[in-house]
Amino acid sequence: MVGRFIGAWLLRAISHPARYWLARAAMVILLLTVSANNRRQLFSGWSLLAIRTVQFPSCFPTIFSLASEGPGQAAPRKDPG
Repeated sequence: MVGRFIGAWLLRAISHPARYWLARAAMVILLLTVSANNRRQLFSGWSLLAIRTVQFPSCFPTIFSLASEGPGQAAPRKDPG
């Protein structure tokens, strides 16, 4: 639940959902690097739990908002004839 509130606050701070998604991906890569290169199991475990807190709580709202922006060029065009 804490991650959801942090994600909502970050969505207000970062204007576009794609930039938000990129920032979260960078945080996850950083936490994975910390977890993989750390010899202390407790610290690695906490960084893996932090990945769940950072990544998952607001996946659906950002994916939905990115998909709702419009199909653009990917939409099939209907023939008038």
